[in-house]
Amino acid sequence: MVEFAHSQQLEPEMARKTPLCMASYKYLFNATRLPTAPSDTAKIYDPNAHNHVVVVRKNKFYEVPVVDEKGEWLSEKELET
Repeated sequence: MVEFAHSQQLEPEMARKTPLCMASYKYLFNATRLPTAPSDTAKIYDPNAHNHVVVVRKNKFYEVPVVDEKGEWLSEKELET
């Protein structure tokens, strides 16, 4: 899914028979929203350099890698571990 979002190869979502705007999908992965005045801004990071997710639990932040040392995506089972 990540590769398709970056390469713009996802099929458009439909609302009945009308395609929805997919412009916001570029912010789905490797992106964050930064609070600024008068409105928030978005920052997109290089997916090759940033291979982790941040998880918040009980007001604690954890950086969880999503790729192994060889650059391969971790499986769901590996992420659970």
